[in-house]
Amino acid sequence: MAREREFSENELVKGCIENSRLWQERLYKTYFDSMYLYCYKRVPDEEMCISIVNNGFLKVFKNIQSYKHIGSLDGWIRKIVYNCLIDEIRANKKHRMTDELQDHFAESDQIMEMFFETDLKNLMSELPESTGRVFNLFAVEGYTHEEISGRLNISVGTSKWHVSNARVLLKQMIEKNYER
Repeated sequence: MAREREFSENELVKGCIENSRLWQERLYKTYFDSMYLYCYKRVPDEEMCISIVNNGFLKVFKNIQSYKHIGSLDGWIRKIVYNCLIDEIRANKKHRMTDELQDHFAESDQIMEMFFETDLKNLMSELPESTGRVFNLFAVEGYTHEEISGRLNISVGTSKWHVSNARVLLKQMIEKNYER
């Protein structure tokens, strides 16, 4: 969407407070791209980002009257989108490990049916220590590669490698332990 800059923040806020669909659309078009990019840097899934940003804008429109004109409107909207992003991550955190593995083991749905949490934990304990620690932080605890990098004092690329390596090793272990 093209970012429109022909309206002042005050005009956008005033129009949205009046619940004008025209002003809501103008605000949306003005800030959508930057909010989408902000979200996509943290969750590189296009559909999820669009959903998060749209939920953020719904909250913006619902709460626009509480905007105090302290700081920029962009920053206020960004904070709301960030909170929606965190809510989405928390909602999906419980299912993240299963979802991550299902994406990579889609060809073996029967294996996933036999898979129980204790089995997965046992297999994860067989991973090399560093790889297991990084994979646990990423897939189980929901940390981003950037957060893992800072926490373990490793590069983002090293974090990604450990997660990828863990997936390969887990797939091999699953195929070995759950042969038909």
